[in-house]
Amino acid sequence: MFSSDLNAELEATAEYGPDHPADTARITQLEHANRQLEAELDQAETRRQQEFTYQAALNEITLDLLKRHELGELLKTIVEKAASLAGTPFAFIYLLDPTRTFLELKINLDHAENHRGFAQTLKKGEGLAGQVWELQRTVLIDDYSQWDNRVQRYLRQNLYAAVGLPLRSGERVLGVLGLAHLTPDKKFTDSEIELLNRFAELASVALDNAQLYSQAQQEIAKRKVAEEALLKSRQRQKELLNVAQRRAQEEELINKVRNAVALEVHLPIIIRKIVEAIKETFNYELVSLYLLAPETNNTELVLQHQIGYKTVIARMSVEKGILGLVARTGQPILLEDVRSNPHFIGAVPDIVSEVCVPLVIQGRTVGVFNVETNHDIRLSLADLRLMEVLAEHINIAIERGWLYAEVQKREKQYRSVFNSLKEVVFQTDEQGRWTFLNPAWTEITGYTLKESLGVCFLDYIHPDDRQYNAELFTPLLERQQEVARHEVRWMIKDGSWRWIRFFARLTLDEENSVAGISGTLDDITESKLAEEALESEKLRFLQLAENIKDVFWIVDPKLEQVLYVSPAYEEIWGRSRQSVYNYFYSFLEAVHPADYDTVVEHQTRKMTGEYDLEYRVIRPDGSIRWVWDKAFPVHNKAGEVYRVAAISKDITERKLAEEKLRHYALHDALTGLANRTLFMDRLEHAMTRNRRHNSSFAVLFMDLDRFKIINDSLGHVTGDRLLIAIAQRLKACLRPEDTVARFGGDEFTILLEDINGPQDATHIADRIQDEIARPFDLRGQEVFTSTSIGIAMSEINVEDAQDLLRNADTALYKAKASGRARYALFDLGMHDSAVKLLQLETDLRKALEKDEFCVYYQPIISLKTGLVIGLESLIRWRHPEKGLIPPGEFIPVAEETGLIVPIGWKMLFDSCRQMREWQIDNPDFSDARISVNLSSRQFLQPDLFEQIRTALTETGLSPQNLTLELTESVLMENAEIVTTNLLQLRAAGIRLALDDFGTGYSSLSYLHRFPIDSLKIDQSFVSRITGNGENTELVRTIITMAHNLGIEVTAEGVETIDQLNHLRFLSCEAAQGYLIAQPAPAEKAGKWLREKSFDL
Repeated sequence: MFSSDLNAELEATAEYGPDHPADTARITQLEHANRQLEAELDQAETRRQQEFTYQAALNEITLDLLKRHELGELLKTIVEKAASLAGTPFAFIYLLDPTRTFLELKINLDHAENHRGFAQTLKKGEGLAGQVWELQRTVLIDDYSQWDNRVQRYLRQNLYAAVGLPLRSGERVLGVLGLAHLTPDKKFTDSEIELLNRFAELASVALDNAQLYSQAQQEIAKRKVAEEALLKSRQRQKELLNVAQRRAQEEELINKVRNAVALEVHLPIIIRKIVEAIKETFNYELVSLYLLAPETNNTELVLQHQIGYKTVIARMSVEKGILGLVARTGQPILLEDVRSNPHFIGAVPDIVSEVCVPLVIQGRTVGVFNVETNHDIRLSLADLRLMEVLAEHINIAIERGWLYAEVQKREKQYRSVFNSLKEVVFQTDEQGRWTFLNPAWTEITGYTLKESLGVCFLDYIHPDDRQYNAELFTPLLERQQEVARHEVRWMIKDGSWRWIRFFARLTLDEENSVAGISGTLDDITESKLAEEALESEKLRFLQLAENIKDVFWIVDPKLEQVLYVSPAYEEIWGRSRQSVYNYFYSFLEAVHPADYDTVVEHQTRKMTGEYDLEYRVIRPDGSIRWVWDKAFPVHNKAGEVYRVAAISKDITERKLAEEKLRHYALHDALTGLANRTLFMDRLEHAMTRNRRHNSSFAVLFMDLDRFKIINDSLGHVTGDRLLIAIAQRLKACLRPEDTVARFGGDEFTILLEDINGPQDATHIADRIQDEIARPFDLRGQEVFTSTSIGIAMSEINVEDAQDLLRNADTALYKAKASGRARYALFDLGMHDSAVKLLQLETDLRKALEKDEFCVYYQPIISLKTGLVIGLESLIRWRHPEKGLIPPGEFIPVAEETGLIVPIGWKMLFDSCRQMREWQIDNPDFSDARISVNLSSRQFLQPDLFEQIRTALTETGLSPQNLTLELTESVLMENAEIVTTNLLQLRAAGIRLALDDFGTGYSSLSYLHRFPIDSLKIDQSFVSRITGNGENTELVRTIITMAHNLGIEVTAEGVETIDQLNHLRFLSCEAAQGYLIAQPAPAEKAGKWLREKSFDL
């Protein structure tokens, strides 16, 4: 926007034109002035808008403050609104005390919540608030942390810009409102100070209003006191009238209660009438009566009646609530306001007042009587006294009710017992006619009481028993005896007869004359039948006991006398039954001496039923029988043992069978030698003796060399015969006190006890190896074998038998590693080696997981052309700590643990993949072959062909480019499986080579049986080729016979030019070795293929 003057100047300047040299500077000045003016106008507009916003906020705050009359609420509102206006979290208010001698902190606001605290009081001039009071004006501090007058001991050190504003009443300062910023980048602007001063004026007005409001409230309170005094006077008059009315009501209620108690005997009805009368007379809202429950040992109150309650609390513990407290203490309680009582549990909502009194009979609390009110109706001491008077009448009613209930209960019990008797209770007149019968008569006879009363009892007795019955009754009727007891047959309604036990006595009248008889009739038919059955069972028992093979005894324990013993006793003991009838303990004479004390000791247990024993008896002919005894105490009705029944069984055959089972459990079924369990037990005993007596012993661990070949080639039957023969030779080499055991397969262990030292152990080892080395004649089949033995001596301390056996096994491993038919004596160095082997196995597993294995390649050349015709893959291990590890150090462990299988498959796959990559890079390599070694474990895998086919398929290599190298030992493992696998591989187009020929069985006869394409002469033969020496002739023979079979020959380990020339002379087709090239990674091997030939 331009002013009119400035516009005029611009128009005047424009007359010269924009390029006039005299006016260019003037135009620039005018444009600058115009921009300054526009900025000032913008600032003015901003201030106007801010002023409008501030005024609106102040108006809103003014309305809010004027609503606050309570001082604390007002002060809180002031600091919150002031902090909001100033945009700071820190604010406080100090007010002058009534004496106007110091400032007192009333409220503080610190949203940062990290201040050290506020001074509770300040003197004039002290701190920011004190300065405002002293100067009577607003005080602004730019940096409070550097202000000399700050209160060091109280306030925080990180206050920066601060302002203190006086709160006034007229010209007097009432207090101080303070605010502060907590960061140095914030300051109070002049406009904010002006706004806060206006806010402080509004706050001062609000404080004045609050004080005036407080004074007005005090005047109102004084007037209210006078009004209450007048109200109390009127209330007193009303109370006197109420007392007179209440006394009339109480008399009316007590009369109703007395009438209820006097006219009724049933306790529930009495209680109901009393409770209803109380409700009707006094209009109590809630009335209830509870009695203690004896069945809970008086720990619960049970509701008898209640009026006015919406919910029913049928039971409650005496440990809870007002009612429980009264029941426990026996003291009445008046609670004008139950809500303040800690025992009030609030089971019924809105209860205001309560009276509860105990019900006491003969000094014992039996219940509680309770009245409650709500709707602000409060019970008084008068209500408590009325309830106590009523409680006395209720006590009388309860006592009467209980007495009546007890009488009714006993009468009912009597009738119940009488009517439930199984015996008939009767009375007759002097003629013997029934005058009384209980319900049991109908139960037993089927006759009703109506059709039986008046009938003579003799009419029911069996005709054959009437004379007998009359004879028994005559002494009774003639008063020669007081009672008559007899058993007769009695006719019942269905026409059958039952046995009845008759008990009777005379009934006399007032003149002591016979008025009849009374007594009982008891049906004993079942017991009569039981007696007959018992006699029958006794006969059957005797028939059974006399014919069973086991001995059955019945003994009188008190008399120590045999009442019965079955005939089997004579068969088992070989002695007569009469001997034990004469003297019970005579059976002990036949007990084996080794078992005698145990049998005697256990005799007392027959009385408790804990007698269960096995022992031996010696018959007169000297034979021994095993007997099992089991006794059962028989108790009489008093619970006393009056008989002992026992059974004795001949268990000789079972014991013999158990002995065989024990033998089988501890011995090898094939050889009859001790098994692992028995051997370890004896080894433990030997170690115990060694610790006690320092006796020396040795453990030998042995297995047979080449046993698997014998077993697979000659059959398992021949293998078993060989094991039996070896067991016999081992026993012949040892002393009777030594232990030889078969651990399984071809493993045997020997325990040599009480020896003089290692020389004795090695002597036995030599003897065993000599014996085993001799030929075995197995039904016309002559077999040779040898054994490797590991020896562990007791002198090397170990913790347990397993450790010692492990040492012997470690020594065996050492012996086999040194060559077959050897023994080795364990030393601690072997253990270290075993630990290293274990660590090597662990590292191998990790290496397989982490892909630490790699493939090196060695070229195979044609001796005719010098061209590279293929490569052999050789496994290497790049150990992260030990570097490159040659296969000789880890392949044996991989073979033993089975890890050679996954390692071998990985090597096969990587080799096929690498060869295919070379072929893709250079089509001239299409005829080159990659040779991969297969371990015996790999070759015997059931998925052999599938694994190889997968490797070829996934890598894209042709089967014609793959040669699999096998050792002679693979061919010897299982001829049938080997032949099948070889033919399947050959049919797929894969070449097969026999590796390390000459180091195994070196049997050329195997070559024509298997589809072998080439054989590789071992380095041990190649290295000794010299002129016309013996080794040269041997190599010549191998090459000639292989050629005759159509098999190519490759020489391994060629290291000199002389060896190479001899092999060419002998017409060997191919060669490999250090002379040609050492194994190298794939990068270098690819170079050999590209160069195609070696100049040798």
